[in-house]
Amino acid sequence: MNKDEKLKVLIIDDDPIEVAIIDNAISSKYSRHVLLDGSTALNHLNDSPSLPDLILLDVVMPNVDGYEICRQIKKNPRFKSIPVVFVSGLTEPFDKVNAFKAGATDYITKPFYSEEIVARIETHLEVAKSKKEIIDLYSKTIHGTINALNDMLSLANPDISGASNSMQSLTLRIIDKTNLKDVWDLKLASQLASIGALTGNFYDMQNFDKYTLNRFLKFSSEIVENIPRLGPVAKILKLSMKDLDLQYHGKPLSQIPNEIIKPQIIRTTFHFVFMSAQNGNHLSTLKAMKSDPNEKYIAQLLKILTEALDDIAQSNIIELDLYQLRPGLLVAEDVKTKDDRILLKTGYELTDSIISILKNYEHLKASGIKVLRKDV
Repeated sequence: MNKDEKLKVLIIDDDPIEVAIIDNAISSKYSRHVLLDGSTALNHLNDSPSLPDLILLDVVMPNVDGYEICRQIKKNPRFKSIPVVFVSGLTEPFDKVNAFKAGATDYITKPFYSEEIVARIETHLEVAKSKKEIIDLYSKTIHGTINALNDMLSLANPDISGASNSMQSLTLRIIDKTNLKDVWDLKLASQLASIGALTGNFYDMQNFDKYTLNRFLKFSSEIVENIPRLGPVAKILKLSMKDLDLQYHGKPLSQIPNEIIKPQIIRTTFHFVFMSAQNGNHLSTLKAMKSDPNEKYIAQLLKILTEALDDIAQSNIIELDLYQLRPGLLVAEDVKTKDDRILLKTGYELTDSIISILKNYEHLKASGIKVLRKDV
């Protein structure tokens, strides 16, 4: 915020006299916005890209009282940290205990004095600013720790670090496709799921099995447990070691609680990435996961994972002529002869010998071949 820009105060009050007194008291120091009822105020907070720095809230209002409005404000992660100061007239019933239980920071009662209104607003804005600075500093410290751990992993085991990056990317795409809310813990869990590699001998990814992957996650959760404020992240990692409960088999995501979905996203992407690293083929990995008799994944998550991989593939498909082909590329579209016979099916990995055959084959339908890098 520009240092010359005024801090914003939202006044939620349907009494024009109260509003006029408050407005007159604070107009020289703060930017004000007045709303006459709680429902309109909640809609305004939800829709506005710019939030107020403090809210003055009347107790008695039409339809919904101030206590309930305050509770709704404090439920929303986006604006629950905004200080709420109740305003109460002489004739209005005011329950201080109920106000503080609802999440209020303070209250002002009639008769209103300009100096008191300004002093209370200034005090709570200063407290809110100090809290934000502490939280920001703490957040930077936590993120610094996380970045340091990821840097260590990158140096100690580049292969696992690369797999971890793929897992993070897939998790973000799944979050986007599922419209999950409040996912800070899930995002961090995807960043930290592979940190367990720092504590054990996990170098040979070709020999990973599910027992090894669970040990991996166990070590990761134990490391994360020791980082302040990351208890929810450690919990997701611990739960991701467990099989999907039978009661959720075959159910859509809408019928599964978030506390189950989050660890299952980690489990699904974790298994997929490390199993793919072993066989080098995403399609066969997905097929194996769907048909595994000893493992039940959330079917809708596998479907979303397939869509996410298709999105990545489509954005990374390139068309090359025969002399640009190299080993390791995957065929992204069936290679056909002029009479429409399929020579190479989609997903086939090119080798030196196959490329040599293609270069000398005279009856290809197209001069270019659509391919996808194997590591995509």
